[in-house]
Amino acid sequence: MDSYLKKFILFIKFELRLSHNTVTSYQNDLSNYLFFLKDKKYINNIESISYQEIRSYISNLSKENKKPSSINRCISSIKKFHLYLFDNEITLNDPSELLELQKNIRNLPDTLTVDEIESIIDAVDINTLTGLRDISILTLLYSTGIRVSELINLEFSNIFLEEDYIKIFGKGRKERLVPIGAKAKKYIVDYMNIPKISLKDKNIGNVYLSYRSKPLTRMAVFNIIKKYCLTSGLNKKVSPHTFRHSFATHMLEGGADLRIVQEILGHENINTTEIYTHLDRTYLKEVHKLCHPRG
Repeated sequence: MDSYLKKFILFIKFELRLSHNTVTSYQNDLSNYLFFLKDKKYINNIESISYQEIRSYISNLSKENKKPSSINRCISSIKKFHLYLFDNEITLNDPSELLELQKNIRNLPDTLTVDEIESIIDAVDINTLTGLRDISILTLLYSTGIRVSELINLEFSNIFLEEDYIKIFGKGRKERLVPIGAKAKKYIVDYMNIPKISLKDKNIGNVYLSYRSKPLTRMAVFNIIKKYCLTSGLNKKVSPHTFRHSFATHMLEGGADLRIVQEILGHENINTTEIYTHLDRTYLKEVHKLCHPRG
């Protein structure tokens, strides 16, 4: 069965061109799934997998107190794996066809208020070279709502300062243009004027580097945010995703059209944006009262 998993991973990596992190998630989810079938159900033939075995695995995840969002991700991975096997005539049927995602379990990430965002950014010492880099990163995350993977892979050739936008390659290497605000633009310029950065060939290479001149990692960005949360005295768990979610929420609260936010975030399905950019009930009531003729 492992050979089929390898073929599927190659398929989503090179044919679907999914991101490295997404491919890794699929591989981990499906490796655990197949191990369970072999270890607990003594199944070694891909054709022997039935709907009941799959349900048994899902139930086992619940018993292990896995988060509902993690279980749904596993279900999605399993369904796509079996659909691939069926579509490529490796199996005669798809045992996961009737498998459904669990409902009403979407845990939305925390958002920050504008003041909390500002307190994190204000904690940066811009009199240091590291500070100039870090404030550029924080303002860009909040100004654009880009993913951390998109930030660390941003290249000089994809920054268009005169036009006030950056070119982003999102999930599946899909390209989109994202506007940048005046503050984010200012700090990008300040960062690019650092001697070590300004001497680089602006046609190649990653924008954000470590002090060793290596491209920043995801963990490095997490640590940068954590550092300034501590400095600002903000006692919350904040990640790059929190900046993305806050960006979307504040855009909608400011009156932005949902489809514009969807385009900027790079969501294929507007339903993702609707869930992801939740608005609190108080704000919804205010908008209804203000905009509806009988509010």
